[in-house]
Amino acid sequence: MADYASIRFEGEALKWFESLEDDTQTSWKLLRRAILSHYEEPAYEASATQFPAKQATRSAFTFTGKDNAECQEFVREIRLRASEEGKENDAEWMIGRAYSCFAGDALKWHASLPMDVRTNWPRLEKAILVDYPFPPIITVSPACIRVEAWFTIVGPSASFRCIRTRQDWLDEATERRRMYQEVKDKSTPCWMLVETESDIPENALATGVDQSGKLFYSARAWHDNHGIIVGKCGKHMAGIYLLYANLSHHLGPYAT
Repeated sequence: MADYASIRFEGEALKWFESLEDDTQTSWKLLRRAILSHYEEPAYEASATQFPAKQATRSAFTFTGKDNAECQEFVREIRLRASEEGKENDAEWMIGRAYSCFAGDALKWHASLPMDVRTNWPRLEKAILVDYPFPPIITVSPACIRVEAWFTIVGPSASFRCIRTRQDWLDEATERRRMYQEVKDKSTPCWMLVETESDIPENALATGVDQSGKLFYSARAWHDNHGIIVGKCGKHMAGIYLLYANLSHHLGPYAT
């Protein structure tokens, strides 16, 4: 239901939707609660006749980026076409459909974007709605999860749940490191992928000391077939010690 609702937002409501957290965008329960708290009269209760009838085919269109209204209409058009083709969950299809639509100033702007934005529909969509006509602002998500009640079990974040293999974890960690290296404000805490103890950042947050007074840092790594395991590392240690199977020693890449 959340996926269906997402293609119905337009105008200021679409910009509001894009500002929500990933968990809220993908969960109908959380999205419904956000709508009810943000709008006195939920927009989704409007008559279905307010939406244009589904068309069998749509004519070709271009995006010149003349104003915010065109930005919003372009994103909504891509979403509607994806829904009609059953491709609302196919980000690659939406990127391909949007690729040939840029023209004029929008084409120059699109050509200047980093490749990871041009080839990733959620990032491109956000750049069009929030950043255009300027380059997207790079931000790093904080390494935290929201806890609403301390006496309940807290599930993993949406980005964490999508990790299924060691390669998934390495790809996510590598991307997070790249983003951190590009941002100007490095005050947001996040996990940093390192190869050896010499790569531990100078501004890493210490979480303990050993008997000689040397600092320890929290760390995590993909361990065998057990997934991501937390542990400790230090600039005086080779690799990390995982809090699993009597402090297993791990030498591969890890995040701290």
